[in-house]
Amino acid sequence: MHEPISHSSRPFPFGWVLAALLLMASLMHLFNSLSRVDEPMVLAPIPVAPQTLQKLKTSPPSIAAVSELPESLRQEGLLLRTQIVRGVDETINTFYRDGHQVAQQTIEKDGTIQLTGTIPNGSFKFVDEYNHTQGEISFLNGRKIGTQKAFYPGGQLQSETVYKNGQLWKYKEYYANGQIRFEQDLEDGRLIPNDKETGIGKLYYPNGVLKFEWNITYSTRPGYKKSYNTDGTLRAQSLFEFDPEDKPVPLILPPEPSALNVQKP
Repeated sequence: MHEPISHSSRPFPFGWVLAALLLMASLMHLFNSLSRVDEPMVLAPIPVAPQTLQKLKTSPPSIAAVSELPESLRQEGLLLRTQIVRGVDETINTFYRDGHQVAQQTIEKDGTIQLTGTIPNGSFKFVDEYNHTQGEISFLNGRKIGTQKAFYPGGQLQSETVYKNGQLWKYKEYYANGQIRFEQDLEDGRLIPNDKETGIGKLYYPNGVLKFEWNITYSTRPGYKKSYNTDGTLRAQSLFEFDPEDKPVPLILPPEPSALNVQKP
C-alpha cells in the first residue's frame, strides 16, 4: 500500500505568484499613463512628398523658392530667370535688377498667373534653365513686346518669337543645325479654347520636309490639318467648317478611289 501524500509537502507556487505580480504592475502602469492629461501625446510627422507640399501652397513663391542667383549673372542689369518646378509643372519667372530680385511671376499648369513686385520696363537678358537657352526679351507695363530671340548654349539660334501687347503673334523654332523645325502665325488665328493648333502652323522633319501643317484662320475656309510622310507624300488630312460659336466642325471627305476597290472594265 502507498502512503497518502500530505498537502503540507507540496512545493509553494512561486511562479504563479510572480506572474500575478507582474500582471498587476503592468495594469497599474497602463492606468497611470491613461490618467495623465498634463502631457499630451506627441505623434511623429507623416512624410509628405515635396510635390504635395507645393500644391498646398496658396501664395506666390518667395525668393527662397528658387536657388541662389549665380555670381556670373549678378552684373547683368535687367535679368529674367526662368525655372520649372518639377512635379507640378509650374513656371517661375524671376526678375532682377543689378542682381537684386524686383519681381516674381508664377504660371500654373492651367495658365493662372500670380505676380509679386513690379516688372521694370526695358530689355532683359533672359536665362531659361529648363530649356537651356538664353537671349533677350523686352517688357512694357508688365507685358512682353517686340521680338524675343533665344539661343542654344553653342550660340545657334533656337527660336524667334514676336509679341504684341503681351500676346504671342508669331513663332519660329530651329534645330541645332539651323534647319527650321516649327513655325506658327497667329495673326489671323481663330480663338479656339484649349487648342494650340490655330492660325497657320507648320512642323518639319530634320531633313526639311514638311511633316504636319494646319490652317485654322478666319480668312481660309474650310480650315484644314494635314500630315505627311518623310518623302513628302500626303499621309492624312482633315477639313473643318466652324459653327456660330467658332468651334470647328469636321467635314467628311469622300474616300480615295483606291479605297473603293472599283475595278475598271
